[in-house]
Amino acid sequence: MVSGEVRVRNSSGFHARPASILVRTASGFPCDIILKYKDKSINAKDIMQVMTAGIKYGTNLVIMCEGKEEAEALQAMIRVIENGRLGE
Repeated sequence: MVSGEVRVRNSSGFHARPASILVRTASGFPCDIILKYKDKSINAKDIMQVMTAGIKYGTNLVIMCEGKEEAEALQAMIRVIENGRLGE
């Protein structure tokens, strides 16, 4: 398992469009990807879990990836969140 921390830079947080981009990125990898937010563990491949988590701009998230291509998945998730490329 690999993990990393990232700050949400999308000014809108994770509403429908950014959530779908995040889920699409996560779904491109065969490993499990979990977002830790407050006391929640969110499956990054589940659009409803991502959308209903209430993740806002400036939030710090821990991303945990486990399985095949975990390192690549972690880097892709960090890149998409840090770059704010979630629908803006």
